[in-house]
Amino acid sequence: MLKILLLGDYSGCHTTLAEGLRKLGHDVTVVSDGCSFMQIAPDVMLSRREGLVGGATYLARVLMQLPRWRGYDVVQFVNPHFLSLRPGKLRWLFREIRRHNRHLSVTLCSEDTAFADALLNSDLFRFSEARVGDVPTEFYRNNPRFFEDWLLPESADYQREFYAGCDSMVAVLPEYAMASERRYPGKVFGGGIAIDLRKHPFTPLEIRGKVKVFLGYKSGLMQKKGADILLGVLRELAAELPDRMELVEVHDLPFDDYLRAMRGSHIVVDQLYAYSPATNALNAMAMGKVVATGCEPEYLEWVRGTVDDVPIIPLRPTDADLKSTFREFILAPERLRGMGIAGRRLVEKNNEMTVVARKYVEAWKNSGLTC
Repeated sequence: MLKILLLGDYSGCHTTLAEGLRKLGHDVTVVSDGCSFMQIAPDVMLSRREGLVGGATYLARVLMQLPRWRGYDVVQFVNPHFLSLRPGKLRWLFREIRRHNRHLSVTLCSEDTAFADALLNSDLFRFSEARVGDVPTEFYRNNPRFFEDWLLPESADYQREFYAGCDSMVAVLPEYAMASERRYPGKVFGGGIAIDLRKHPFTPLEIRGKVKVFLGYKSGLMQKKGADILLGVLRELAAELPDRMELVEVHDLPFDDYLRAMRGSHIVVDQLYAYSPATNALNAMAMGKVVATGCEPEYLEWVRGTVDDVPIIPLRPTDADLKSTFREFILAPERLRGMGIAGRRLVEKNNEMTVVARKYVEAWKNSGLTC
């Protein structure tokens, strides 16, 4: 049995991983802010309120917790910025954690210096939320600091020390592995996004009447995920096919409410700029929904699949006619039931929480952890 501390969370990634690790017999503690508006409860809640008083109170609570973050076999960080603190304070905390625990690892699941640099300054990705080919996206033009702040010396210098001090790095998607492997060869492993299938019971699709197409988004990140473009396309298509399609839009819901809203749909539309299905898409596939999102060759290689056995409606920002892509499936609802069944199987094979938990344990052991 390993004693494991998961520091930080992102869309429930660590909370579900913890459940998988516990089912394998390990002792796990999750510390996070509840994933902000998503309200995913950790074992230890550390959330920061705005203002000077909120910041001081938060830091005091972190320092009170610090003595409890000792004596672990594994500390898995969700990101170099695993707490809501400036790099200087994070550097000091990281050194303290390094000194008092056996194996340090980081989950590659969100932005960092390596990922931002790959998006802005390399030809690694054919498209991304920052660029499509050589053309900046509207999100990047409106929010350049979202990416560029990761490249500032304060962040970049801290992250160099952080990653040098980590024994392993576990990527949830091939995009993150691709960006980090160039910088940290030999330290990057594939893990995947853990899905708790007990919370997403499978229901075969039954389509009587209109095909229900679901799109949920966070208002502040509509452009980053491409939801603004997708929503425009879907609204036009719903107007053109009023007897064949119903569009369901939700935004800014807590995670459990989001999942409840999704359950009545047939097609779940997720991201435009992704290479792979992420948490929302995988949850939907677990339920038996058909998902429209990224499905690039790098993802097919990641899951050792082919276009024929990965049942995703593929979306790319380079597609000339996204409306036709959706129309094809809305007008052929008989295809959706089989795709929903195959999607559930794909998640069972690659993302069931104990399957992913075993990959993390293997990564730690392959990086030198002895049990």
